Amino acid sequence: MPARTLQSTPAVRARFFRGRFSRALRTSGLPALLTAAFALCASALVAQSETASQPPIRFGFSRSMFQGGNENDARASLKAYAAVIAHDQKFSVEPNPLIFEGVAEMEALLRAGKLDVVAAPAAELLAVPARLLSGQFLMAINGTVAGEEYVLLSRVDSGVATLADLKGRRVVVLNSVQGSLAHRWLDVQLGTAGLESSRQFCGEVLLVAKPTLAILPVFFNKVDACVITRDSFLLAVEMNPQIGRGLRILATSPVVVPVITAFRREFDPTLRGRIVETMASLRASVAGRQLLTIFQSDHVESRDDAALATTRQLLADHARLTAPTTVPHR
Repeated sequence: MPARTLQSTPAVRARFFRGRFSRALRTSGLPALLTAAFALCASALVAQSETASQPPIRFGFSRSMFQGGNENDARASLKAYAAVIAHDQKFSVEPNPLIFEGVAEMEALLRAGKLDVVAAPAAELLAVPARLLSGQFLMAINGTVAGEEYVLLSRVDSGVATLADLKGRRVVVLNSVQGSLAHRWLDVQLGTAGLESSRQFCGEVLLVAKPTLAILPVFFNKVDACVITRDSFLLAVEMNPQIGRGLRILATSPVVVPVITAFRREFDPTLRGRIVETMASLRASVAGRQLLTIFQSDHVESRDDAALATTRQLLADHARLTAPTTVPHR
């Protein structure tokens, strides 16, 4: 997929204004993809009328998805919206989502049948054995794109014009949910160029939870470079065109999916199919539009494994380039 040009689009502007006027988003600090499992189940089950005999649907989230926000506020926000919609649509949802720590616990919960729908950063979810998850993956869509592009930025007058120029420099990397693959991508870029990993090659690597904490220090010449999402860069330029004139893009990633929502493989296939079929209906209901607005997503769609090809490749390249070298015994 070709890289998007550096210009504002209606989708980008819509995301900006939704962010400006969404008090709930500012309170919870949760990005769009975190809501995928709740949004899809809370709004997609409109057609599911026989709920009395159906066990509650159980959601699970990786704790790493709460970076940069207050977990208690996030839980309260998600529970409140899930409860309202569940009441309106008369279906059963487990009110308390499970929050798990990493791959091992997620795998154990799936094996025990204690999770039906699970959302996690791609690096975690794709590390779970494929036999535990269905082949349908749910992703937040903004515009027509499922995923994010990362950009490596520097000031046009900083003397940092190539990857090699990052040697000994200070670099800030977005470490939010959308940025969960940013550091890996930077290391792959360096490794592919025959350079050391960022921790070894750069003078200092700082991880931040918000795009503004990455881009503004570069703009004001406090650090030398940053890695953020392309959409975050577009939003910054929308707010301050000087940023677009003062910074340049050194490298752009392919579109990758930083967070994925998937189903437990043994989850009721009929119910799973109903959920997938009604993804587009989120925008058709008031509750669905509220969720999408609050969490800054245009809509949620089901994509097959082909949509994860570039994400899997990035993770494979990172594992290969960062694997410890072994010295053969003599």
